[in-house]
Amino acid sequence: MIWIFLACGSSATDTAFLPTDPHIIDVSTWQPGNYTTDPLQDHQPEEIDCNLTSYRVEGSQFEVQTDFCNYAHVEFLATQFIPKGQQVEVLILHSGLWAPEPATAHVALLIGDYVFFDKSSDIPASPEFFYHKEAIPFDIHQGDPIFFHIHNHGANDWKLGYFKLVID
Repeated sequence: MIWIFLACGSSATDTAFLPTDPHIIDVSTWQPGNYTTDPLQDHQPEEIDCNLTSYRVEGSQFEVQTDFCNYAHVEFLATQFIPKGQQVEVLILHSGLWAPEPATAHVALLIGDYVFFDKSSDIPASPEFFYHKEAIPFDIHQGDPIFFHIHNHGANDWKLGYFKLVID
């Protein structure tokens, strides 16, 4: 009889991943990243001028105002375990991009040193949003670092709209 019970029981390997919250990060818990361990150090300008007042949470989105920050390296921590192969998505937006002279803006979202999303935009540019979805190629563990990277010239606003699980 005990063999029947053991044969019918479930195991951790056959239990589906059931998240409690679709959000992978909590934007209100942002921290300035450490520039010496920045995965994109080769993007850093000679002088980083980034006032902490350039960062803010607006509603459920995280915003960087680049007129007060020429290079943003922001760290979030993963709020939960996400298994390899899980579909995740990011939404990043910007207001109209302006600078005194034509330039290029760069935005990226990294999971540790893995570049999940990477986009360069010409300045000037109209407001735009970027949506990216993919299956992650490794496990994300609760507490793993997620980095939001912005650098450009001019008075522009960039927002991390969300970074979350794709739940069907």
